[in-house]
Amino acid sequence: MEAVDDFVLRFVVDGTTDEFLVEAAPGVHVRPTVQWVLQQFADGQLMDTSASAATLSEWRGRYLGLDRAAVLAAEPRAVWKYELARAALINRLPRNAQVLEDFARTSAAAGARSASGRSIIRWMNNLEAHDGRIGALRNRSGRERGRSQLPAIADRLVRKRPVFPALLTR
Repeated sequence: MEAVDDFVLRFVVDGTTDEFLVEAAPGVHVRPTVQWVLQQFADGQLMDTSASAATLSEWRGRYLGLDRAAVLAAEPRAVWKYELARAALINRLPRNAQVLEDFARTSAAAGARSASGRSIIRWMNNLEAHDGRIGALRNRSGRERGRSQLPAIADRLVRKRPVFPALLTR
């Protein structure tokens, strides 16, 4: 829900108004800290549910069947990615970042943007995994361009710049 201060978070149990607390000691419940969240995630107790099977199935149903015109209308960048990755596959280019960057640079129109080799490799893999469908390169997040992929609270924490004067005086 929100950051209480630099390291303490406030969570609300989904579907209720009850605050989520963690047991710091027997009988002592406190708000979770950023360190607690990171440790629980590292221990496998917390997990990212955004890549669940249901989410992926929903994505496949929504985007994979789209044709070129539908993808172009919704996200022109996906068409550009498709054309670049498809050309690399047709030309049987190796999955080598430098080779693919050079290919992207030479195949781009003058002044057009290029792509990193690692991105092109990822796009090629997506096309192969989904039978060359253009919808495979459609943005899966559902976010508007320029919006953070992080929840609002995490985004605020990441963007907050702590100042440590002791480190700056050296």
